[in-house]
Amino acid sequence: MQAAVQAKMPRNQAVFGSFWAYGRYVDCIKDNVQIDPPYNTGSDAFVYDDAFNVDLSKEEGRTDYRDEEGNIIWSEKRFKDNPASNGRFHTDWLNMLYPRLRIAKDLLTDDGVIFISIDDNEVENLIKCCNEVFGVTNRVGEIIWQSATDNNPRQITIEHEYVLCYAKNKSNLQPWQIPSEKARIIEDQYKLLKATYGDTDTIQQELRNWIKLHQTELQGVTHYNNVDKKGVYSNSSNSSNTKPGGYMFDIIHPITKKPCVKPAYGWRWAEKTFWDYDRVGDIEWGKDETTQPHVKKRIDTVTELLKSIYYEDGRVSTKQIESLFGKKKIFDNPKTMGLIERLVRFSAKENDAVILDFFSGLCHNRPCSHAAQCRGWRASQVYHGSAAGGVRRKERSVQGGL
Repeated sequence: MQAAVQAKMPRNQAVFGSFWAYGRYVDCIKDNVQIDPPYNTGSDAFVYDDAFNVDLSKEEGRTDYRDEEGNIIWSEKRFKDNPASNGRFHTDWLNMLYPRLRIAKDLLTDDGVIFISIDDNEVENLIKCCNEVFGVTNRVGEIIWQSATDNNPRQITIEHEYVLCYAKNKSNLQPWQIPSEKARIIEDQYKLLKATYGDTDTIQQELRNWIKLHQTELQGVTHYNNVDKKGVYSNSSNSSNTKPGGYMFDIIHPITKKPCVKPAYGWRWAEKTFWDYDRVGDIEWGKDETTQPHVKKRIDTVTELLKSIYYEDGRVSTKQIESLFGKKKIFDNPKTMGLIERLVRFSAKENDAVILDFFSGLCHNRPCSHAAQCRGWRASQVYHGSAAGGVRRKERSVQGGL
């Protein structure tokens, strides 16, 4: 079944959810599910219909909440209030979410993951729910997103939300790392300087001055401030082995012809490896033998890891959405494109990405799908079980699907 479905699916697509996609897309969401469910703050109204046993033929014939093109017409009748005074306040929220998580797990391939946005109101219940559905051993971790500044007087001000991550089968996941965006910025600046100045000493000094001016934005890669004929590199790598048992051999300084000072625990690389580095110009020598030589770490080899702490002002995404609609407020608390696109970059396979967002009423994945076109992703959605849309067509967001 999986092969048959994938043969019909356009490659590299973000699938905006419909419950009717379930049968066709079991085990076919290759990369991740990203959802932003109601946070259950006490003022939420759920538009998500829990009647999963609706007959497809009857559903397709309904016109009372759709326009002539089949798009959802927003109606207060479609909402289900869940006030904090409700005696089943948490239960109703969990009853809404639990079956959807079960379906999400079925849709994922064995190396797929799910990201779930949430805040303090339900994070503990969500963890318990996900532990039951996906298993404790498949918990990948959580990201703490600092999204706001709260100056209201209280005991502890809350300035963050959470993004939980679970895998269908964590043992099938590879380590996540991507080329460093900050390193790319430094490399781009180096190329501009190289086109302006001729000698490496001047380029290096100008690059160091520029990095110093931007050290806050470039935190973590500011030590890539050395330049030679091959490009930008860092000479801060440690030559010493971190514990006893390192390689013990003499390294003769090329100028003084004397053995360089040897680390107490020995060198961290084998003798042949060291001289291979030297042969291609990747060894930084000291002025004399009293300084240990270092391997040059090239800036184009720098990778970035997905850290558990992330900062981006949530007001940025609000302004982005307002700019698209003539300064009008269309969505409450839209998710930042930066965070969502970052999650996609780490977890999705760029040449074969399939992403599902079945709470697509917030549409927080849609602009990221558009932004990702430059990497070959195609934004589409499932509409009653068929792959339709695409960034050049009118996309439909099926509210009330999953």
